[in-house]
Amino acid sequence: MTGNTFEEKMSSYMDAGFPILYINTFEETKALKSILNAASGRDVLEWNYADGLSLYKKGMAAEENKGDLSRMPIITVLEQLMTEGWYDLQGKILILRDIHYYFDQPEVTALLKNLVIKINNGMDTAIVLIAPVIKIPPELEKFITILEIEYLGFAEIRQVIENFIDAYELPKVNGKLLDELAMAFKGLTKFEIDNLLALAYSNDGELTRGDLKVIFEQKKQMIMKSGILEMVTVTETIEDIAVWIISKPGLKERLKLLKTSMLLKPLE
Repeated sequence: MTGNTFEEKMSSYMDAGFPILYINTFEETKALKSILNAASGRDVLEWNYADGLSLYKKGMAAEENKGDLSRMPIITVLEQLMTEGWYDLQGKILILRDIHYYFDQPEVTALLKNLVIKINNGMDTAIVLIAPVIKIPPELEKFITILEIEYLGFAEIRQVIENFIDAYELPKVNGKLLDELAMAFKGLTKFEIDNLLALAYSNDGELTRGDLKVIFEQKKQMIMKSGILEMVTVTETIEDIAVWIISKPGLKERLKLLKTSMLLKPLE
């Protein structure tokens, strides 16, 4: 049975021998921290194109950085990791960041599949992919489990805002405004929240109710860039909608009838 938190779920999958975990996120730093926390004392090996191969001993960042691999192509890195005696992956976690760029190369897919076979045959290793988009070769579909980092909760967002206020020594905001700001930031990453707080702060040197308009405008931009949803600004409140429903003759009864018919509709 997997746990409730993201780290507990990831740790459960690793312990159960799931060969490849795919974390779909823009928050690479948060993902890496979560992996190190879920590592349960295991060494973590991480590769990315910019920094090369890094070793985190027992889940802690080590000073040693494998600089001799810093510019090696991913194919060479995977080939080296497959070589016995070069670096033992037994009991370790292998992180590959932004490897989706290389999935068009059949050699990358083949080498990863070979690693999966070794894991299925008893090698105690978990492979974790981190990327902002989901791109999975058909050959690896059956071996991959997709995970997404949970959005910040209401209390966590409040804490981010309070930390920002303390860090920049801003005037304190009252509890009601703090709640309104936290609600406005729902669904955003910590990186996005920090950026919007900095933008609001740059306007007048403090956080006020007027900054809510700035936040909503920028949030609208983020949603538009995603291309998935459209954010529509409305002025009506729940009370307005309730009054409109009550004022429409027969509408209340028709809504009840529709609800009843949906409940009584037989399953097809």
